[in-house]
Amino acid sequence: MLTRVIIESKKLHCSNQIKTSSYTVTRVWKILKDTTGKTQSVNTIMEINTESCQITDTKGIGNVFNNFFIQIAENLNYKHINVYKALQLLIATYSDITTEMKIIPMTRSDKYNKI
Repeated sequence: MLTRVIIESKKLHCSNQIKTSSYTVTRVWKILKDTTGKTQSVNTIMEINTESCQITDTKGIGNVFNNFFIQIAENLNYKHINVYKALQLLIATYSDITTEMKIIPMTRSDKYNKI
């Protein structure tokens, strides 16, 4: 009986937290993490090994990732002619080397038209 009361009390408490929170989704995830005991540790990449060297600065790491994904797009370009448009869009959107990604909102039909 006591266990059932405790469980119902926890449900009511969590429910009230969700109802009173302005950031409902964020709050639900926090409650789930607290309840399950699972927390995500933040791992910051401090260095990355490439074929030629080891890079430790954040800008250099960002450039390595950018080059990696551009290389993938170029490889796809050689295999599929239609991917050439995607490669050109990628190069046009990220013409300068940057360590951050730009998010471009698109609808599903916009995606098909761009590709």
